Amino acid sequence: MRLFRLPAALAAAGLCSACFESGSAGVDGGASDAATPDVARDVVVPSADIQLVDVGDPGDLGGESREIVGVEVDPMNASLTLAPGMATTQVFRAIGVRRDGRRVVLPTAVWAVGDRRLGDINGDGRFTASGVAGGEVEVRVTVTGARAMVLNGRAVLSVNARREVVDALTPNLPARFAAAPLRNDPARAARLLYPLDGAWMPNNVAPPAVQWERGVRGDAYRVRLAKPHAVTSIYLAHGGDGFPYATLIGDEVWRLAAESDLDADLVITVDRLDAVANEVVAGAPVRVRFSRGRVYGSVYYWNLLAGRMSRIRPDAARSEDLVPRPAPRADGVRCVACHTVSRDGRMLAAQVSSSAPGAGMVGGLFDLTADLTVDPAPTVSSAAMFQCASFSPDATRLVTCATGTWSGPLGMINPRTGAGITVGGLPTANATMPEWSPDGRNIAYIANVRLDGLGNPVAGDLALLRDPGDTPTIFDPPMVIHAGDALAMGSPPGAVDAYPTWSPDSSLIAFQHGAGAFSITGPGALYLLSRQGGTPWRLDLANGGASGVDSYRPTFSPFVTDEGGGRRLLWLAYFSRRDYGNAQVGTRGTRRRQIWVTAVDASPQMGTDPSRVGYWLPGQDVSTENMSAYWSAEACRATGNECRTSADCCSGSCRQDPANPARFVCRAPEPEACRRRGQTCSTSSECCEGFMCYANVCDTPPA
Repeated sequence: MRLFRLPAALAAAGLCSACFESGSAGVDGGASDAATPDVARDVVVPSADIQLVDVGDPGDLGGESREIVGVEVDPMNASLTLAPGMATTQVFRAIGVRRDGRRVVLPTAVWAVGDRRLGDINGDGRFTASGVAGGEVEVRVTVTGARAMVLNGRAVLSVNARREVVDALTPNLPARFAAAPLRNDPARAARLLYPLDGAWMPNNVAPPAVQWERGVRGDAYRVRLAKPHAVTSIYLAHGGDGFPYATLIGDEVWRLAAESDLDADLVITVDRLDAVANEVVAGAPVRVRFSRGRVYGSVYYWNLLAGRMSRIRPDAARSEDLVPRPAPRADGVRCVACHTVSRDGRMLAAQVSSSAPGAGMVGGLFDLTADLTVDPAPTVSSAAMFQCASFSPDATRLVTCATGTWSGPLGMINPRTGAGITVGGLPTANATMPEWSPDGRNIAYIANVRLDGLGNPVAGDLALLRDPGDTPTIFDPPMVIHAGDALAMGSPPGAVDAYPTWSPDSSLIAFQHGAGAFSITGPGALYLLSRQGGTPWRLDLANGGASGVDSYRPTFSPFVTDEGGGRRLLWLAYFSRRDYGNAQVGTRGTRRRQIWVTAVDASPQMGTDPSRVGYWLPGQDVSTENMSAYWSAEACRATGNECRTSADCCSGSCRQDPANPARFVCRAPEPEACRRRGQTCSTSSECCEGFMCYANVCDTPPA
């Protein structure tokens, strides 16, 4: 019998995944036979007409496994298309390759898939698609062969999704688009305005409104969201006056786009059916990238004209009035302003109106786990009014800047009592905008502030105060890590650094720079700097390009997303007066302040812009002026933390502390009372099977 070297293609397919030494005992345990091939090197070339033999019941295999030297998956390449509302399946078989080249169907095998987002496979080799994503998935099989070898086979399955969303009043639109000729004419094409080309979004961001311009009554549009294995086409008819030139993407369609082909861009196009010419005018594509990771927590921002705090969960796209009924002043005015939020999402510090005669505004400290909808909203404590503030990481101290000026001393108060704390080493003049680092070791602030005649900063340097951890605290002498005038000829020119914010690991500081500290006093742009100082990165993509100068007041999310390959992304919220979308649905032409978010590389490289094109934070009211975003974790208490009632706890219940019966703490739930998806949690062990605890919420594991 003539023997041949195992072809490379078969070796790659996993036909032989273990080696025998020449001259060792035979596969039946007896002495080695010189005529027995070394299966690590040689195998009989199988004939093309070999017939598969189904051995049926595992007991019928007998000594067959001693002859199996390789395994294949049948089919090696398969494709299936998702059918909405129906289970979509594909059956695979494990094919054993004998020493003599014959193939047999193996009745027993261990099956697995490389990515369970797309579906799962049972012990019989039946793959069932999840129905929520398209892409390619590796199907794996493992069997035991000759000499107890562990043999592995692999196949690739393509899962495809094709969806159409059609208004019931215009069911013929897909046919009209299919029948009309396609033309490339930029002068007549719908101009896609949002999302922005090149934008990066978290995997769980809420669906956007796709917005465009151009067209007249009678026209129709096809909005296409395409990835390699998932395409959705949405058809709309232009009905005349009031047509929004926009469509809000549904949750299922957006999830399909986000979950499919994780490393591929989402390509969005809006094709216009010109009713007069009866031609489909192709729209230019816009590419959006989803991160592999997810963001959580809440963004707290100031509704400027209403004088109110609003809160949005970035994955939910619903805003709420956080303190709707602050105490009224003597003149009836109710206001909340100049806020900051603790890193655990538990406390809010802000200027609030006071009912005390002649008090005007005071510093108010709110517990965000309490009911703040009562009238008036309860405060934990009151303090001397401050113009800006920042909590220590454990929320036991609040560093403040003086009220009435942007160039005064820094102070310290106890947020639970409102009482001042005596601290040595704090600047006594020309300081503002303090921000405590997450590791608690430094306070970044703006030093050497100079004001114009109207009290607005026209110069300021980014500086650090180091907290040595002594009690009582005495800060080390301040150190300037970036001089504002170092960017005097930058874009925009100016000498004012403003609003520092720390990355979650305390290694980087983002800040605003320009000729003034506020959007009403001049253009601004975002920069990034190492805590050691040096040359800052200008965040060009976040700013809207190298000449973009309309970005203000950054704040880092406490969450970092893991993108694989050692790359991590930070998420930075800021406000801008740039256009969001069109004039019908967005803010085009109004210059209204809105909150935006950009992704930033956690390990920036010199000479490279670490930012990404930003996205508009879903859920805002486009008719309001929104600014001063603060991003924090969910406002619930983890297991072991002190509580008043069970409503305070992320999970479990509020019960006596076994070590201190006078103290009530959040206790973990009973094992049988697992937390379902969307419920708050303290650890992953509290979540029902298949979910993990992220930012105090049970959810599916991120890809």
